[in-house]
Order: sequence, then C-alpha cells, then structure tokens
Amino acid sequence: MTEAPVQLSVPAAPAFARIVRLTAASLASRVGFGYDDVEDVRIAVGEACAVLLGRPLADADHDTDDSTVAPPPPTTGDDGSLLHLSVTLLADGLVIELWRSGAAPERAPSDLSLHILGAVVDEYDVVSAAGADPRVRLVKHRSAEHH
Repeated sequence: MTEAPVQLSVPAAPAFARIVRLTAASLASRVGFGYDDVEDVRIAVGEACAVLLGRPLADADHDTDDSTVAPPPPTTGDDGSLLHLSVTLLADGLVIELWRSGAAPERAPSDLSLHILGAVVDEYDVVSAAGADPRVRLVKHRSAEHH
C-alpha cells in the first residue's frame, strides 16, 4: 500500500455497505493483519456503516436470493447521499475513516454499536455535529504476533 490514503465512495444505501466492508478487510489483509484482526476490521467497518446509515444492516454474508431480478442500484442513497471510506496506513496498523455526505443519520448510534466498536478496534470516534457530515474514525493496530 502507498502512503496516500485509499479512498472509495459508494451510494449511502445498505446494499453498498458490503463493498465498503470488503474493501477495508482486503486492505487490512494486504498490509499483514492476521485473520482475527481482518475480521475485527470487517466487523468495525460494518458497524460504522450501520451507524452512518442510521439503521442496522442485514448480514451481507447471507444475502437474499440472487435469482430475483432487482432494479439497477441508485447512483446515490435514497436521499442523494454518499458513503465514503478512506484508509491510511500506519507503521503498525490502519486509520479508517468513514463519512456520509449529503444527509445526517436517521438516529444516534446505539450503545450496542459503540460497544462493538470498542471491542474490535483500538480507538474510535463517532462525530455527528450539526451542519457537518457524520463521521466515524477507527484505528486498528496489528496484534503483537503479526508485527
């Protein structure tokens, strides 16, 4: 990975959260995180997406039946918003920032969401100030056995 952040923007819709989770987990794997740390990143990013989208996400690892024909996905969320991911490499880990542009989340993060984030990353910060894009910042360091 380069020193510059890897960035991704997708429509702010639950169907696109899986892309965000897989991107972050793939980058964690690529920079040498072990299996457990990669899973922690995947879980944390999924929870951050749920916080930013203002609702719980369906478990994307058990998607609905793909045999049904669905309309093409929107280019933005239902409200015109986008979900952004930025991943920056640290000497011993990653800084993962997610934010939603164009709309505020529909609800404040639940205590369960905050508990999950606290359990799977080393640091996190959830910011939803009036007039600013809601953001979640995650920091995950490699476990000692993977340095």
